Amino acid sequence: MKTTELMNAWIENSKAAFEPARELGALTQSTLARMGEQQMAVAREYMEFSVRGMQAMSTARDPRAMATQQVEMMKELGEKMLANAEAYTKLATETQAAFTGWAEKTTEAAVAKAGEAVEKAA
Repeated sequence: MKTTELMNAWIENSKAAFEPARELGALTQSTLARMGEQQMAVAREYMEFSVRGMQAMSTARDPRAMATQQVEMMKELGEKMLANAEAYTKLATETQAAFTGWAEKTTEAAVAKAGEAVEKAA
């Protein structure tokens, strides 16, 4: 085998070996970005809740009205947190499916490449 052919084969094999790692990196980056967005949404909701709670306490004239308002706010926050938990569950399910698909695709490609190498050697 000529040096040029050997180098070309090495370059092609290197590209083929690196591609799954690049795909995994992109998949991981996308997942982390989506998780970060979700966490920021939760943090914003807690900050909004805290501000509204302080405003309610500072403007309250009647303890019963303030207690009723706090109960309503807690109910609203609970609903938002439930929605966030559902969004996290959806994200986890989608991420699991994406990583599983990546692993299956990568494994199939590796098995096919190994089969080709065995055939060439035989």
